Amino acid sequence: MRDRGRASGAFAIRVLLGALLALSLPLTAALPLDRAPTVQLVDRDPSEDAVLRAGEPLYLRLRYRSAVPLHVLVSGYLGGKLVGGFAQDGDELFPAGDREATVWLAYPRKAEIDHVQIRLWNANKARVALADFPIEAAWTGASDPGGASRRTTRSWVAELTPGQRARIAEALSAADETGGFDPFDLIFLCVPGYFLLQLALTLWTSGGWRRATLAPALIMVPILAYTVLAFAAQSNLWPLLMLLSAPLAFLYLVLLSVVLLLRRLARAA
Repeated sequence: MRDRGRASGAFAIRVLLGALLALSLPLTAALPLDRAPTVQLVDRDPSEDAVLRAGEPLYLRLRYRSAVPLHVLVSGYLGGKLVGGFAQDGDELFPAGDREATVWLAYPRKAEIDHVQIRLWNANKARVALADFPIEAAWTGASDPGGASRRTTRSWVAELTPGQRARIAEALSAADETGGFDPFDLIFLCVPGYFLLQLALTLWTSGGWRRATLAPALIMVPILAYTVLAFAAQSNLWPLLMLLSAPLAFLYLVLLSVVLLLRRLARAA
């Protein structure tokens, strides 16, 4: 009798659990799935074959669907390569849901792009989605300090938040004030300058001098590998380590070149 009672009790428990599971299935099906965010390009301003002045924004109207708030980062590409030196706004945190957002991209110098990349990041600055859209645009590099020829934008551009408008105004002001040679460009020139000088001195020297020449390579080769991997992972900070280390390595090789040149002149005398 006891065994029969235990068996019937276990059967009742299984029936109860099965009933609870059956009741929970409709509720589970009704819950929204936490899918990866999606984004679509709705419109752009200006439209086809845009020709813009220095710092003038190219506006993009996007429709996104996300279960979490998002930052939207925009970058321009030409022939599959990133066209650097752009201005955009990644500070705005757009709310979750099925919504539209207006973002922008601008260059303070002469530039040309044939497509844009949209990266969606959550509030913790982790990338959650990526999309590419073919968009051709060019910036002439000519500034318009007086603002006399500012174009009339489309009505949806008015949906920009006050924070976005303030950051656009700041970017436009900075673009109007730029001009001539920027000493900061020397940092970018140090990257190819280092590799060219490293190759030349390695081929030109021998023995102990060659070992001294190769000293920066012990650091620069791992940094180069890291930079390539960071670029492949589409990190927005991929060139930072190279830009910080290349000028120091280049300066070291320049000083070494001066020593070698003085040494050669002393021998000739």
